[in-house]
Amino acid sequence: MSRKQKSDNLVLLKKFRELISGIEKLLEEHLSPDTGHSDEIDFPMDVFIETETKEMVIEIEMPGLNADCVKVTGIDNLIEIFGTKDTTRESFYESCICLERENGVFRKIINIEHPVDYQKAVSCFKKGVLIIKLPLIDEKKCNNVLEIKDEE
Repeated sequence: MSRKQKSDNLVLLKKFRELISGIEKLLEEHLSPDTGHSDEIDFPMDVFIETETKEMVIEIEMPGLNADCVKVTGIDNLIEIFGTKDTTRESFYESCICLERENGVFRKIINIEHPVDYQKAVSCFKKGVLIIKLPLIDEKKCNNVLEIKDEE
């Protein structure tokens, strides 16, 4: 692949990510129009989605968090990850030289293309990774909150 093709691919990838970010913001406004999201932090989450024969597996890296900090809600073909990231320190940063951690509320909307059964979904935290397993179905189901188990 030539250098020009790589450069063009990176430009397309950047535009694609900007488009996805805009779509996610519109979905968030549609799902929660009453709440303002201006106070939410930008908590980057690496997402991996795999569709096996009868199950969708979603893995989301969330280092430093546990099941008590996160809420997962499934609505039709959308999954909302919502929570609070709080870094607690005993020194209260009196001698802090550099602080690049954000604390606060975060939200992520994931669009899944396949209908799933939220009633039979299983989710857990394992070594800083949120794992959600959703059985695939033929028809859509609506609005359910998933329980997250801490397996550390």
